[in-house]
Amino acid sequence: MVEFLNAQYRMTDAIVEKYDAYKVETIGDADLIASGIPTPNGTKHATEIAKLSIDMMKAFTGFRLPHRPSESLQVRIGLHSGHCMAGIVGTKIPKYCLFGDAVSTATKMESTSEPGRIQMSCKTAEILRGTGGFVMQSRGKIQLKGKKDFETFWLEREDHNHA
Repeated sequence: MVEFLNAQYRMTDAIVEKYDAYKVETIGDADLIASGIPTPNGTKHATEIAKLSIDMMKAFTGFRLPHRPSESLQVRIGLHSGHCMAGIVGTKIPKYCLFGDAVSTATKMESTSEPGRIQMSCKTAEILRGTGGFVMQSRGKIQLKGKKDFETFWLEREDHNHA
């Protein structure tokens, strides 16, 4: 199991290094990865995280579980754009943390996604539409705790024909 987790962590870290992104933390089997922190990068964060997510999905497709070789890893990814607060908390083992609605909404995007899919908020989809270069499909409105009729989209792939 440790060998499997180490392989998963190494693969994730190698993908994150290719982008203007930062792996904030791992909680259980989920990674919180952000772009535009600690140095803001405008709307570039959406493109960086979208490309990273597509690479992550490709990398983990077919990633076999050593203790269950007939099964592969089921990955769900959620994206959201918005403001957050960041800071270092703790003194004995200081930790860089993100706080705010954008963080909780991104978490909800992941938890309500489907295995093998990248779900994103309307806000992130709007930014990506503006920058171009991605194929997206409307998922429609879903119910999220604390948010009414929340419109989401599937990020399908990069559009390499985009000029």
